[in-house]
Formats: sequence, C-alpha cells, structure tokens
Amino acid sequence: MKRHYIFASHGTFANGLLNSVELILGKQPDIYTLCAYVEEEADLTQQVETLLARFPTQDELIVITDIFAGSVNNEFVRFLSRP
Repeated sequence: MKRHYIFASHGTFANGLLNSVELILGKQPDIYTLCAYVEEEADLTQQVETLLARFPTQDELIVITDIFAGSVNNEFVRFLSRP
C-alpha cells in the first residue's frame, strides 16, 4: 500500500501550495493537485473521479482542501468509502 496526498482548492491555490512545498522539500512525486473552477466548463465531479481513478483502491489517499465544508471538500467526502 502506498500513500498519496492531494491538495485540492478553489482556483489555483493547490498548485501554489505544492510549489511552496517543493521549494522547501524538493520534488514530491506523491503529491497531486486539483484546482477547481479554473476552467468555466469543467465539472468538479468529473475532475475528482478522474484524479481518484489514477490510484489503486488499496492505496491510502490523504486529501487536503482549502475550505472545510466547501464544494471541493464536499465532493471528496462523497468518495470516503471508495472501494
């Protein structure tokens, strides 16, 4: 089992956070980002499903969002019991 981290945010905050982490710690291959609402036509549910499909179901995912109970956070909560 492998552990992965996801930074998810409204706008590009998640990318900025990853850039800061990598400036301090170097390249982090197990941290991924999801920047919601950057493209007007992007569907958040589809973005989350596409990202989660990259990881084997037995791997551990730690998701860090920008706003507790915000739309991005709530979308990931729907997948807490993913197989």
